[in-house]
Amino acid sequence: MVQDGLDSVQVAIDAGNQLVMTRTLLLAITAASLAFLAGEARAGDSACYDDWSVASEIVVRERLPAIGELQARGVAGGAIVRASLCRDGDRFLYKLIVKDRNGQLRRTEVEARAR
Repeated sequence: MVQDGLDSVQVAIDAGNQLVMTRTLLLAITAASLAFLAGEARAGDSACYDDWSVASEIVVRERLPAIGELQARGVAGGAIVRASLCRDGDRFLYKLIVKDRNGQLRRTEVEARAR
């Protein structure tokens, strides 16, 4: 009788261990998949950052010129109204909306790194 009770406890423990192992394996697979997808996104064709709390960190890390520097150098050909930082592989560019001297808005792209 006691042996039957111990066997039941052992079966329950084994089932619990198997459940924990299965969940751990699923978490590991999910984490590996997310890491792979994050790597793909970085190495992918392109991504644009409109959120400057994110883009400014990239500008600093990659030592790219700030939007104010582009404006001061007159690179955009007018007043920069809106800017997005875009990445295309290892290449960075600014996608800009610029107001020219005639007050017209136009879209332009500026290479972030001078080659």
